Amino acid sequence: LRRGARGYFAKDVIEQAEELGRNDDPASEFARIRDGLKGQADRKFEDLRGKDFLTIDPPGAGDLDDAYYVEKHVDGSYTWYLATADVAAYIKPGSPAFEAAALAGNTLYSIDKDGKPEDPMNHPVVSKYLASLLAGKDSLAMISKMTFDKTGKFVAEDSEVFLGLVH
Repeated sequence: LRRGARGYFAKDVIEQAEELGRNDDPASEFARIRDGLKGQADRKFEDLRGKDFLTIDPPGAGDLDDAYYVEKHVDGSYTWYLATADVAAYIKPGSPAFEAAALAGNTLYSIDKDGKPEDPMNHPVVSKYLASLLAGKDSLAMISKMTFDKTGKFVAEDSEVFLGLVH
């Protein structure tokens, strides 16, 4: 990374990220998406802000893109919710940020802590704030809800994937 793998974002990507940051309102976006999905039985969007999700990223991570919550039921079964940051809610196909992220392909992380520790795929306004599952912040997420019986066997018919709002 010291030798410049990518190292910068184009002006239009920076402007898009700054505009997104100024207009961030996950609760309003949640309401808009929920209302748009009404009447579509195969689509679901759930408000999970009442559940205490924990991030699973290591200490010091800047982009908290995964979090989980586990419920134990009286019959001994469990429901595990995995929330994955919904970057697609912010970065739309065809936009400057989408094109830059598609070209980058992934975030590069370096073990060279004296140099540049990372080269992000998405602008930090998006990856470290807007789409990040930060504590105390409402965030849009893709939810994988997985149910396990009391023996630990996965119960596919009681499991699903949907859009959600977490806190």
